[in-house]
Order: sequence, then C-alpha cells, then structure tokens
Amino acid sequence: MFGFGFSYIKDGIEILFFSSIIYYFSLWLKKDRRHNLLVYFYSYCAFFSLASLIHLSTISAFLLYSSPIILILFIIFHQDILQKNFITMRNKPLTLPEEAADWLENLIRASLHGINNNKQILCVIEHNSDLKPFLDLPFIFNSPLHQNMLTLLIDSNNFDQHKLVWCNTQGKLIGINAAWVNTHNQSFQNSKELPAWQQDAMLMTLKTDTIVFKADPIRRAFDVIVKGLVYENLSANNALSIIKKHVTPVNHKGDISHDSTRQTPFFEQQNH
Repeated sequence: MFGFGFSYIKDGIEILFFSSIIYYFSLWLKKDRRHNLLVYFYSYCAFFSLASLIHLSTISAFLLYSSPIILILFIIFHQDILQKNFITMRNKPLTLPEEAADWLENLIRASLHGINNNKQILCVIEHNSDLKPFLDLPFIFNSPLHQNMLTLLIDSNNFDQHKLVWCNTQGKLIGINAAWVNTHNQSFQNSKELPAWQQDAMLMTLKTDTIVFKADPIRRAFDVIVKGLVYENLSANNALSIIKKHVTPVNHKGDISHDSTRQTPFFEQQNH
C-alpha cells in the first residue's frame, strides 16, 4: 500500500518538474518580440504529442531524438542571446531614392533646430547592421526623413530628448524615443567616467557599423561616435563630414555619391 502511494507521489513530482521546465521555458521564449518562437515551440510539442497518440513511431522517434538540436536552435535564435553576443542581421543595400538623397543634411538641420530650441538630440544611424533586436521603439514611422516632419516631431510634447531618434542610411526616419535594450550589462574600462549614452553608443558602434551622434544645446556642438571612437565638440559641418565618410551613400543611379565632402553654408548660419 505504501509503495502504491509512493508511486503516485513520484509521478506527481516528475510531472511538476517537467511542467515547470516547460512553463518557464515558454515564458522565456515569449520575451522574444522579434521571433515568434513560442508558437513554434507549442507547434513542435503538439506535433510530437499527436504523433505519439496515433502511434506514428518513426516520426515520434525522429522528433524525440532531434529535440536537443531543436532546443539549441531555440536558444541560439532567442533575442536575448542575439543581444548578448551581438549577432546582427545585415540590411540589404538598397538604391537611395532621389527624394531621400539629402537625408543626412535634413537630419543635421533638424538637430540644429533642436539646439536653437534648447533641446538635446540623440540620434542613432543604422547602416548595414539590423538594429531591431537592440532597440525598443514606442513611436514607429518608417517614412522618408524630411526636415519639416522631424522638426515638427522635435517640437512636439511627445518627444523625449533623452531618448534616441532612429534613422537609417536609406533616408528613412524609423522612429523617435528609441532606447537601447540590455546594453548596460556590458561595461568598458573607466566606464564610470563616461555618460550612459556614450557607453551605449561605444558598445554598439564597436560591434556594428552603427553611427551615434549627440547635438548638445549647452555647448552648441556635436559629438559623433563611430567604431568606438568619440569625436567631440564638432561643428555641424564637421559632424556631417565625419558621418558621410562612414556611410558612403549611394545615389539614385546606383553609383557612389561624389559629394561626400560637400559643405552646407546653411549649417554655419544656423550655428550663429
């Protein structure tokens, strides 16, 4: 009688153990907002259960023996693991449309507008590395980067000057008020001496081809971070020149633009 009751307890413990593993693993998979891994996991479990119920022994055996590989794939492709190891997807190079050719000038002009209105502008420029796994974005636009629209957003009450303006080298404004996700768990030597935005920017620009800049209304100057290097107290023209050297924009005919060092007098006028 005791042995019979102990068998029930043992079965209950085993059921609780495996149920807990599945439950917490499912919660972890659910955190991935980029890949719908939870649906794939439940589909795998449902298919395995169905194959076992209708006695498809070959399929059941295959799914059972391949489960360690499938589990490893779930772990590898989870967003948290991608962020930890900075495994980035590559954006496909696209031909820049004619109306987006001056996107960088528009961006710098809008930043100068922010400076003149005592607003700090933090901007991340996505190049070939896909930044979707690393940024949280509450306001999504995915529209051509026009100066008037961006200045309108900067002047709005919803604009947070301590968050990031996110755009890309295809001339698109992806969104505003973006924030880095899970970058603070990695640190630099003497990182306590650096502002938080510089720590995040240096980490991301070292691992990706991203460019980050800040337009400071107090110093009325730009700081640009590229490949982990910080260029401080730049004029608008110098900031524009540095960024252009690293993004090598493509014009609408598919050739490399030859005006990468062109200076825009408008920037000097706005700084005064």
